[in-house]
Amino acid sequence: MKGPLGIPLNPSEAQKAFEPVLQVVFTLNDLTHKGDHDAAVELFRLAALATENLTAWCQVKPEMFSPIAADQIAWPAMHTLHRGLVRKNDELLKRLKLASSTNINISDKGKAFSFDTPAVQVALHHYKLARVLRRAPISEWNTDEWIIACSICDCTPDRFHAWQRWGQSVSGKSLPPLSRDTAAQWKKVFPEFFRLIHGGDFDQCVKLENLRDSVLQRAKDGSDEVGGRGIVRKLMLQAVRQAIDSIAAGQ
Repeated sequence: MKGPLGIPLNPSEAQKAFEPVLQVVFTLNDLTHKGDHDAAVELFRLAALATENLTAWCQVKPEMFSPIAADQIAWPAMHTLHRGLVRKNDELLKRLKLASSTNINISDKGKAFSFDTPAVQVALHHYKLARVLRRAPISEWNTDEWIIACSICDCTPDRFHAWQRWGQSVSGKSLPPLSRDTAAQWKKVFPEFFRLIHGGDFDQCVKLENLRDSVLQRAKDGSDEVGGRGIVRKLMLQAVRQAIDSIAAGQ
């Protein structure tokens, strides 16, 4: 079995078992998109069953799941309006030390960033990619890391290898863990990293359309005309660099 760039993949028994489940999810998603009510019901049942089992195992063997949770900024849970269950969910997430290895600010103390802001979404996606590139060379990526890399931009083998050089031997490798104290260092290298991922004309990238649209109003001059592409690109970079400050965890 081979992955992107022809790199061999050696799935475990658990990963092999997951493959047909993934196909079921895709099929149910397609049917739901077409308005199939039964598919919507089955999609709920599948998600609820998996989440209930996950929660039960987390309570029994938190040491097995805490390393996974530490690297995530969100976690599946059966959410409700009942305050008692909400409190139990919160207690479990703290026990699992959710996001403790991400250096992302998800604390309930102080000002929280908004996940709905285009600049924050872009900053989070690119920070995740930067972590993947810094962690290991392409040959050692797992499935989730391939998904992160392939979903952020249209990729070519040459571009992948350029990304790898950035993360393993260039400025990306020397970056410290992200925090409020080190955010300035991340912001300094971000324009170079952004252009490496999307190219110099990143304002034309479809994946960055929402970010571009969010800055267009500020790119207008006194005649209500949008300035040149250079101005738009400058504002896009400025917005994401500011978002890096907001997502950085405190120390």
